[in-house]
Amino acid sequence: MVADRRSRWCGAVVFALVTVLGVTTTSAAHDAFAKRALLLSSPRMPEGIAVEILAPADWDRRTRAVLMLFLSDRVGSASAFRRHGLAEVLAATLRRDGMPPVVVVSPGHAGTFLLDSQRGLMESFIIRDLIPTVERLYPGAGGDRDHRVAWGISMGGWGALRFAFRHPHTFSRAAAMAPWIVHLTWEQHAERRSFLSKLLVEPSLGGSVDESRFEHHDIYHLAAAAASGGLVPELFLAIGEKDRFRSGAEEYARFLRDQGFQPEVLSMTGAHHAWYSWRKFAATVFAWLLKPPRAGLATAPRLQ
Repeated sequence: MVADRRSRWCGAVVFALVTVLGVTTTSAAHDAFAKRALLLSSPRMPEGIAVEILAPADWDRRTRAVLMLFLSDRVGSASAFRRHGLAEVLAATLRRDGMPPVVVVSPGHAGTFLLDSQRGLMESFIIRDLIPTVERLYPGAGGDRDHRVAWGISMGGWGALRFAFRHPHTFSRAAAMAPWIVHLTWEQHAERRSFLSKLLVEPSLGGSVDESRFEHHDIYHLAAAAASGGLVPELFLAIGEKDRFRSGAEEYARFLRDQGFQPEVLSMTGAHHAWYSWRKFAATVFAWLLKPPRAGLATAPRLQ
């Protein structure tokens, strides 16, 4: 156990790095990454958020590293990237010639929908607290949008797409694997309203038409607004052939193209909505996220 208490002044707010739970080398990824588990808190998430960071064990800090934000599925585990074998896949990808070093940061987000809500200001925490803190702890990682990427799986894929449109100055690329995508409207929610949805969904998205935040967070609305011009990251969707969310993801890919965007779409042959399928295709996502930026697209209003 390593105690590490730090703070920084962020505007008028002190952001506390409350507890460092451990710094170890991950056994699953052999010696490729050093793991750092943190409990971070700020006024936005005062109870603290579990975070896991993987940094290359042999990283020469004089070489600029890409900061990769990973958002897991609805379980929201900070350790999912490592526990489900994605660290080994990334390590193999990074052994290819020309690949930059990568620092992976994954926050726990269970129950938050990755939104600012009465459950906490999770979105603001990630963008305004977590990323700056990681970049301070790991000088040379990230630092600007060209060296930051975001991706996620299932609900985390939905979150990565939201972040792409809501925070285009933070990330240059966003990828969604097997994303959960539905039209978020109060009317549709009300038609299917249940005790479980009241318990799990409404604290984040609103419990009545008057307090509804469904439309505000709908990625269809966000994409349509971005299509009128402005900065937009490059987008990637990986869609499982046998995934239960396949139709929603395919519909959204068509919608993006209709809006003038050109997302790259990977059809994951035979893939189910499961980690064993996601591991199989993760290398393709990593290679896309880490390829050199395409000339002329860094500030393009549309990816065309």
